[in-house]
Parts: sequence; structure tokens; C-alpha cells
Amino acid sequence: MQGFFYICVVKRYIYFLFILLFNQLNAQKVVIYGQDTICSNNGAATVFLDFQNKGIPPYTVVYSIDNIPQDTIITSLNVYNIKTKIPGTYLIEYFSDAVNNGLDSISGSAFVKVIHKPSIQLFVSNDTISITSPKVSFHVTSDKVLKSQLWDFGDGSPITNKNNPTHLYSIENQTNLGKYLLSDLVVEDLDGCFDTISYYIFVETDHYFWLPNSFSPNNDNKNDKFCLYYDGIRDKSFLFNVFSSDGSLVYSTKDIDKIDCNLQKGWTGKNIKSDKLLLPDVYIYKLYFQDLQGWKYQKYGKIILSL
Repeated sequence: MQGFFYICVVKRYIYFLFILLFNQLNAQKVVIYGQDTICSNNGAATVFLDFQNKGIPPYTVVYSIDNIPQDTIITSLNVYNIKTKIPGTYLIEYFSDAVNNGLDSISGSAFVKVIHKPSIQLFVSNDTISITSPKVSFHVTSDKVLKSQLWDFGDGSPITNKNNPTHLYSIENQTNLGKYLLSDLVVEDLDGCFDTISYYIFVETDHYFWLPNSFSPNNDNKNDKFCLYYDGIRDKSFLFNVFSSDGSLVYSTKDIDKIDCNLQKGWTGKNIKSDKLLLPDVYIYKLYFQDLQGWKYQKYGKIILSL
């Protein structure tokens, strides 16, 4: 009888030992790892949860950051990625798979470092430019040492990496007048962190024009036409008259393109009525126009016609 009892105890012990070994062989293990450094204004760091030994999903994990428990994670993935921007040491506080036999194990740690981006301020010499005054000086201050500056002035000029530049804006394009140009700056500090700042520069609608005081329409291909350089003028408001010394109108146009030097156009010195070349003399011009803001102007001057 005692022998039979002994045999039963041994069988039971072997059974429990078998169950224990089976559970241990099927016990799930999770490893947390990762070491990432990010800038505070860039993408997230990655901490990895690696579920090993082919346990039975879903897996339940609670992790902590600097010993502060975070939200519970439930997943069926063999490798789970935690995307984070929170600095600190990452540990696993609790883990089990679907069997939850009490034999699941945890190991490892992860560390995330967050570097603060540079905090920059931008100062400008003036925030309004015009055709006659297109220069702006820029100065940048930062709470960190800057490695580089990258400037896009928004006027179509090449991007430059000069530090604290002075820029001569290119605003010949008429469509820019009366509008804002967006100037962008990208900086990088010694830690490899970036920051950007933008600044609006207003383009004032002033105007300019230039007329010669003489020309010689003798077909020698030198100063044969009387023409105008201008900007900031309403084309439809334009009127240009030329008078002889006795007050007779000898030339007139409302089309500014007809005397635009940039278009290689100009008055050839011929009388508007007879279409004959005028005699050498001193003539008087009267110029009427409006600028892009609607202000009206009249200009007078002398033109010397010589052959």
C-alpha cells in the first residue's frame, strides 16, 4: 500500500514538473531597449518593446518613464514601437501574455534625451523697402551658439548662408509693389538642432523715372531715340507731350511702351503730324502720370535734338 502511495506521489510530482517546464518553455519574455537623442521641435524618439519566446498574444505591458507609470499597452505585434518626445529612463513595470501564467519576464531599459532647440530673435534695420530704398540689414540673436544661418529673402535672389547679412532687395518686378515679401531664416546650432523664423518686408509703391536731356536721330545707331526708364507708374495714366519753341505740339503718346528704353523703343524725332524729322532745336516736354497709389504727377523739362 505504501508503495502504491509512493508511486502516486512520484507521478503527481512528475506531472507538476512537466507542467512547470512546459509553462517555462512557453513563457513570454519582453525586452525594452533604445537610446535616442532628439531636438525638442523635431520628430519623436523610438523605444522598442521586443516580445520573445513566441508567447501567446495579445501582450499587456505597463512601462514607466523615470519611475512614473504610463498608459497600458495591449498589442499583438512581436516588436512594438513607442514613439515619444518625453526625456528620461524607460523601464517595464508589468508584463503578461494571453496565458498570464505568472512566469513572463522583463528585462532591459531605454533612454531618451531631448535637446532644446535654439531660441532665436530677428532684428531688422527697417521693415519697409521701396524701389529707391531697397536695402535691409538683418541681425540674429540666440540663446545657443549657432553653427549656420540660411536665408531666403523671398525676392527670387539666391539662398545665402551669410551670417547677419545686409540684403539689397530685387523689386524691379512690378507685381511686388504694394505687397509683402516673406523672408525666411533657418538656423542650426552646434547640437544639430534647427529652428526657423519668418519676417515680412513691405514693398512700398514709390516710383522713379529717368529721361535723357538730348538725343541725335541721325541713324548712326548712337542715341538715335528718345526713351524713358521708369517703374511704379500706372501705364493707363501716362501722357507724354513734346512742344516746339513756338508752342506747337510735335509729338504725343499715351502708350508708355512706345518710349520704353527697356523695350528698345523711343521717339525718333519725327513730327507727329507730318512724320518728318524735326529740325535741331530745344524742345519742351510735359509728362503726366499716376503712381501705383494713385498720386498724380506732372514733370517738365527740355530736350535737345541734334543731328
